[in-house]
Amino acid sequence: MYQGVKNLRKRNWAPFPAEPPTINSVLLTHAHIDHTGYLPALVKKGFKGKIYCAKATH
Repeated sequence: MYQGVKNLRKRNWAPFPAEPPTINSVLLTHAHIDHTGYLPALVKKGFKGKIYCAKATH
C-alpha cells in the first residue's frame, strides 16, 4: 500500500502487476499498513494462496 504524496497514493488503485489468482503466497515481514494494506484488495481480486508471517507479525 502506497502512502505519502498524492502521485504515490494513486498507485493504490492501479491494477495489480500480476493476476491475484496466480499468486501462490504472500510473506509479511511485519504488520505495518504499508505491508498489509493491499491484502484485502488482493483477496477480493481472487488471491487464495497462503499468507506467511514473520515472527514479528504474530
